[in-house]
Amino acid sequence: LARPLWLLVPFLKTLDGSVPGDVRLAEEISEGALRIGSHRELVWRYRKDVLEAFRRIPPVIHASSRAINHHHAMALWKTARYDRPLPPNVQHRRYEMAVDLLDRALNIPARKHQRDDHPGHILTSKGYALWHWAQTPGDETAAATRTSQAIDAFRLALRELPDNLYAIYGLARALVVLCERSQEGEITIPITEMLAETLDLLQGSPAPDFAM
Repeated sequence: LARPLWLLVPFLKTLDGSVPGDVRLAEEISEGALRIGSHRELVWRYRKDVLEAFRRIPPVIHASSRAINHHHAMALWKTARYDRPLPPNVQHRRYEMAVDLLDRALNIPARKHQRDDHPGHILTSKGYALWHWAQTPGDETAAATRTSQAIDAFRLALRELPDNLYAIYGLARALVVLCERSQEGEITIPITEMLAETLDLLQGSPAPDFAM
């Protein structure tokens, strides 16, 4: 990787939280070297190394950081979504782990007077993880539940950050897909209400090529 912080990844497993700054150092490494923002980025080529690096982070460090849980979850659900071929059981397990890590991140108290991952961003990631998980082949009842949970997560994200374009686009796209499925007779939903909500959401300018 063309990132200097990648040289520090092997030290992640040596951090145990006993030294002040261990958590912050682990966060800086995870954000600077291990964050997978898109499957089009250079870091995508090293996705297996990224997942292994996150596994090396000691539990005590992992449990103390919103950011580490968030970045680890992003790596899991994005590899579940875009890594091919991937056995279905591995794909589902990665989605499951991602959602669990995002819930853990949301339960970690916010730091006072320090930069930290905003709940709105974490909820947005949860929305995308659940949405893509719902699109994978499997139990239709479980998929419907995840779809509903994804929409709820996007809406909660917008309550936390009303100008969050990632959440706006995610929710709008989900509502459009549900409207299309309703027209095809797959599900029964109030199309008019959802179209009105979608139009309201898209009064802003979400990126149409957003790579989530």
